[in-house]
Amino acid sequence: MTERVVPYDLLGGEQAVRDLVSAFYRNMKSSGEAESIRKMHRKDTTDIENRLFKYMSSWLGGPSLFMEERGSMCITDAHRPYSIGIAERDEWIDCWNRALDDINASDEVKEMVRVPIFRVADMLRNKHEDA
Repeated sequence: MTERVVPYDLLGGEQAVRDLVSAFYRNMKSSGEAESIRKMHRKDTTDIENRLFKYMSSWLGGPSLFMEERGSMCITDAHRPYSIGIAERDEWIDCWNRALDDINASDEVKEMVRVPIFRVADMLRNKHEDA
């Protein structure tokens, strides 16, 4: 029987996921290119960082902390109040990729999450620009 390999474990578990989420928000706050998504957040991101950590724990293959605490969530409903287009999607992806670099995630982890994280970000788009 083959052991299931998940990004959560490859990253190093709970603390590594916390570090990843912290790095994401640090990049969002410091990057001039992330201004649009930064404006969607409160100045104090403590609560949303904790929520994203719990969500990402499960999404990356670890404990289902978000579900245990809050039950299921429709991610598109949660993001509906915000105008999210291609630029905002790309800002988010850039902060995510930089966070993976910041915590020295392996190339294996980056490859495992690259396409799925793009699909999630793209699915949240609700502002439709002309092609």
